[in-house]
Amino acid sequence: VLRPEGVLCVLEHGLAPVTPKATLKALLMAYRLVPGDVVKVDTGTWDLDSTVQLFDSGSAAQAITLVGSPAGSLFDRNDTSEDCLYMDRVNYVRLESLKMTGGESGIHAEGVSTNHSRGVEVVGCEVYGNQTYGMYFQYVSNSVIASNICRNSSCGIYASYCSGVAKANDCYANSSYGLSVYSQYSFTLEGNTSHENSYGMSVSGSYGLDVVGNRVYLNTGDGILGGGWGMRLRRNTIYSNGGNGVHVNY
Repeated sequence: VLRPEGVLCVLEHGLAPVTPKATLKALLMAYRLVPGDVVKVDTGTWDLDSTVQLFDSGSAAQAITLVGSPAGSLFDRNDTSEDCLYMDRVNYVRLESLKMTGGESGIHAEGVSTNHSRGVEVVGCEVYGNQTYGMYFQYVSNSVIASNICRNSSCGIYASYCSGVAKANDCYANSSYGLSVYSQYSFTLEGNTSHENSYGMSVSGSYGLDVVGNRVYLNTGDGILGGGWGMRLRRNTIYSNGGNGVHVNY
């Protein structure tokens, strides 16, 4: 359990709401998180003096969950050369109802080609005002990126060499792409809204990329810019973009 800056924490072991840790960094330094752990973040703004780094993993049966307050839990990195939250080769971690701003990337999750992260879920979060990416995923299998707001960065959501789904996200006012996905694995973009960016979506890959039921409009350039093979575009609503509705390169 975390309590925002400015609130006195006396017995701050972080294991109960009445004894919260002062910062997420302090909690992660004090404890190794294990499957089934839930970290609850109180209402408030958390000014970060360094990147929050998470290396602990849950299990397929019991994820590790970091959940924000319904009234708003905002992490401000205050340094656009560094990420707000960084996860490296973690499995079955869920982020829910958190806000990230002021970093290079708001949320950065990655593995390596020989050791993917697995089962990383980001649901109901808001990332905005980050220098390059709202969310950056690379080499993450079975990922879920759902019902997030990704705005006012260079790229709202970026995913490469990932499998999983990005669905029901609202990506807008980004200076390059609302969403950008390159995949050689099965990945679905479904029910997202991408508007008022430079480009709505960039989608490319060589296997199992399904782009279905998205709404893409009022972008300065093309609505959907695609390439590769093995990709399907189905039932998307695309209108009022400055360039092509759909522009496919091979």
